[in-house]
Amino acid sequence: MHIHDLRSKLASWVLAACLVLPAAGTAQSLPEGVSEADVQAFRDAVISAGCEIRNDDQAAIVEVATGFDEETLRALAEYLIAAGEMSFTPGLAGLGMDSDTCGGAGEDDDN
Repeated sequence: MHIHDLRSKLASWVLAACLVLPAAGTAQSLPEGVSEADVQAFRDAVISAGCEIRNDDQAAIVEVATGFDEETLRALAEYLIAAGEMSFTPGLAGLGMDSDTCGGAGEDDDN
């Protein structure tokens, strides 16, 4: 896989985030041809990439871990964004899982 291809994938995921933001948090049906197991595999891959997809290395981790094509990855990102589990992080120009999915890292610590 070429770096250009990875950048294109990351850019398409970020674009997907921008397009579905108004619908975030609403009930969504699974994308066509995608199973709940596929959604979980994508979640697990994003978590293993550090709960964010903001660079080529993280995008590659998700792609290799899932084996999904670009269209499926985009559909999964859109689905999780619309479900409120993933969001666009403008300052980082990437996507991130919500804190509940990623164990609440950085949430209220009672130390």
